[in-house]
Amino acid sequence: MDHFGKLDVAWANAGIISRGGVPTVAGAEFVAFEDLTEADWQHVLGVDLSGVVYTAQAAVPALKANGGGTILATSSAASLVAYHSIALYSATKAGVNGLVRGLALDLGCFGIGRSNEEVACPQASGERAASDAGRRGGRTGTGCGNAVLDPSAG
Repeated sequence: MDHFGKLDVAWANAGIISRGGVPTVAGAEFVAFEDLTEADWQHVLGVDLSGVVYTAQAAVPALKANGGGTILATSSAASLVAYHSIALYSATKAGVNGLVRGLALDLGCFGIGRSNEEVACPQASGERAASDAGRRGGRTGTGCGNAVLDPSAG
């Protein structure tokens, strides 16, 4: 912020697999799912999902001040399709997908998201407006936590 003056894009791009994940890669050891520890889970969860949460939280104030922007988060095909020995990784990347969908609803009225998103936000009068109205300063409500996708927008 000090150097460039504003933030337009934040990208949470990190991922690790648990001990024993993909045992055929680089000679990794095999660890059965039931033998994974709480520490294994917390390590994968901390990097793969919590890291995205913390990145987004840190970016939102600057993006709001800028009138909007984009938060990108890298997920994985493993969030949609099962692969052997990486269940913890798959779970956290599926969590990233859910988080991003939720953030699109919660932050779209501030102009934060993808440029093609149309997110309705509650107004003080109870009306709903598309996310671009929020970018123009038309949003007067106290929050957009109850925002829903507007199927008529587009």
